[in-house]
Amino acid sequence: MFHRIVNAIETGSPELLVFDGVDVKHFTAVRKRLRRHASEMEGHSFRIHFFSGEKVLKIVIPSMMHECVGGWINATLTRASRHGIIPDAWDDTMLVMSAPEYDNFAGEFCGSVKEADITFVPRVGPYFNQLAEYPTVVLESGCAESSERLTEDARMWQIGSNMGVRVVLQAKFFPADHNYGVRFVFLVSRANPKGGSCLPDYYEIFPPPANPYHNPSISFEEFYGGNCPPGIDPKTKVELDLARLAEVAAIMIRQLGHIPA
Repeated sequence: MFHRIVNAIETGSPELLVFDGVDVKHFTAVRKRLRRHASEMEGHSFRIHFFSGEKVLKIVIPSMMHECVGGWINATLTRASRHGIIPDAWDDTMLVMSAPEYDNFAGEFCGSVKEADITFVPRVGPYFNQLAEYPTVVLESGCAESSERLTEDARMWQIGSNMGVRVVLQAKFFPADHNYGVRFVFLVSRANPKGGSCLPDYYEIFPPPANPYHNPSISFEEFYGGNCPPGIDPKTKVELDLARLAEVAAIMIRQLGHIPA
């Protein structure tokens, strides 16, 4: 298993490895070996997702296609800031990070590990010099999987964080078909602090829908987990422009020799 993972990381293929029947002891050993080889794999990125209860280990190798979604998120934040939607207080109270590792999940997900592509982590404490235990919003981008697997990914973030993770964004690309067409979907799962996670809102990006969707948005109440600092209006929302997401994804899909489905 370890050598298959290292080979995928170094070559960038396949973009997704899934191993069943991996117990905590076995995963811990693989994780330690990967850390020891980190210097040898410098410049190669990968994401670890371990589901302790199901004994499933996923290794995701981000491609340029997957990374473009993070670029869209960053552009969304820049545009919202330029338009005055994101206030100056954001810079001192929110940390946006790429792929930090979380292994402090609770309950049925105890012992599990996850790395999102982008996480939004509020700064807390009287002087905002500490980080919240969990991110409040996460983005995962990668190869398409079953609806059950996507639901379980979102559940780990939300149920495993005791609803600390309010919003899970999932961008999933399907393998190119015989006509080189790539299908692309985007999902938004919101946690209900009073009643658990909810079914995700599903957006078909490619092929484009006959009737355009209303853009989803994320409120500052969600970004800050219900504890907005002074100067932040919890009702204000940052809109996620799906048309711009489609535009960015189409550029990258064509760059890689395919076409949007």
